[in-house]
Amino acid sequence: MFACGPWLGKVFPELLGQRIFPTRQEVFFFGSPAGDARFAPPALPTWLFNHDEVYGMPDIESRGLKMARDTHGERVDPDTQLRIVTAEGAEWARNYVARRFPVLKDAPIVETRVCQYETRRTEIS
Repeated sequence: MFACGPWLGKVFPELLGQRIFPTRQEVFFFGSPAGDARFAPPALPTWLFNHDEVYGMPDIESRGLKMARDTHGERVDPDTQLRIVTAEGAEWARNYVARRFPVLKDAPIVETRVCQYETRRTEIS
């Protein structure tokens, strides 16, 4: 068993180098109002809006409401990719939260991260 994550294609270039590649996924955490139980479990479950291709999780451990796109991001090299979210991504996240969770429209983004998905080549043109 090999758990190489986004480096799988680099570790096995002849076998997987042309079949699996990493993509960049931006994740945002929005601060929820203090004491507002609507954004914590069990009131808010982990969620997925299939039509929007967006998923999220409730405010767990006071980290904030987590949300991200569930689509393939841009292809990246796991050794050199930028691990800071973009201004465009943050603007999209703010607009999406304002539409789906209006009470959070002015909530601060309290944490961000860039994750990597390992994607099979046949799934992206």
